[in-house]
Amino acid sequence: MANRVLVISWDGATFDILDPLISQGHLPFLAQRMTNGAKSRLRSCIPHVSAAAWASFQTRKNPGKHGVFDYLSYVQGQYEPKIVDSSFVNRETMWELLSQAGKRSI
Repeated sequence: MANRVLVISWDGATFDILDPLISQGHLPFLAQRMTNGAKSRLRSCIPHVSAAAWASFQTRKNPGKHGVFDYLSYVQGQYEPKIVDSSFVNRETMWELLSQAGKRSI
């Protein structure tokens, strides 16, 4: 089998929550993945906001470099905030880099 990577990341699901559930047999698929693979705690970025953290994870950059700080963004000269989406990420993501290298990602 070719080398493959599976990244499982749940927003707000810490090992303080997951480990007892796994020990009780509630998450067998995840337990098997963790036994045969690896698990790690992820330090969040600053600010500790999910939108910024996900963009940091995807780009390997901090919010000052990828441009996402919160769920809302204010555009200069406008009074209404805009909801942040992927168009606000101004760096290449790991998915884009994988595609450029001829790899598949989903």
